[in-house]
Amino acid sequence: MMIFRGLTIAVALTGMIMLSGCGARHMRDAQDSFNAGAAAENQLSTKGDEAYTSALGASTYGTAVANYKVALSLLDKELTQNRAELDKDKLTGTAWTLKCLALWRIADLDASIPPNNAASDSAIKCAKDGLADTGLTLGTRDRVLLKALPAFVEADRGRGQTSYSAAKDYFVSAQVGLDDAIAIVPGDHGVLLYLRLVYLRMLRSWRGAIKTLGGPPTDLVQNEAAFDAQYCALKPRIDTDKTVKALVLKEFQSAVLNAPKSCP
Repeated sequence: MMIFRGLTIAVALTGMIMLSGCGARHMRDAQDSFNAGAAAENQLSTKGDEAYTSALGASTYGTAVANYKVALSLLDKELTQNRAELDKDKLTGTAWTLKCLALWRIADLDASIPPNNAASDSAIKCAKDGLADTGLTLGTRDRVLLKALPAFVEADRGRGQTSYSAAKDYFVSAQVGLDDAIAIVPGDHGVLLYLRLVYLRMLRSWRGAIKTLGGPPTDLVQNEAAFDAQYCALKPRIDTDKTVKALVLKEFQSAVLNAPKSCP
């Protein structure tokens, strides 16, 4: 089955970390390493889907994983050695969220780790522990990303299946998780755009599974309806932001779908 990646978390993290004080001694380096990993992944998003399974893809993912591992090591050090400083600078929630996201990307990309493994379980546990920690101050972006992270993992797992029934179970779980995360976003917070773009990528992967693994025609119909719903939710941004419009239309074109002509 074709594996559609490429839309990672760089967009979600723009402006995420506000660095100040000595509590940020490792945070800037961790952020830089994480962003380098995301940038490596995003290089492939401008190329065709075949790039993801090419030698270029393997090399790019290797570079991304190496950077994510550096970020994870620095964040672990910061959270264990300098927690009080992070709390003082109100960076603990951001550091925790970045750690969970690094675990997620490593589990998804590291060729040495088999799918559906303890590494991706660790990313889910990290997110759930962060949400349950009453001593952890989480901003809106942090809280929403931690809420959505299990859905990100489920979408990755769905892409790796060889039977449609197994793939569908994971994609349904991802869809429910993304809906739940979107529901807690206040107003038009910036993280909402990222979640909806991830939603479209998940639907595109699901559509690929329906076609290549023998899913029923009714699932194709429901999938297209879900595509249209996300398009209409994004319509105000599509009409005013050329970059968003290009990203959304790329997902439709890659899924061999036409964007809806009108929205309710």
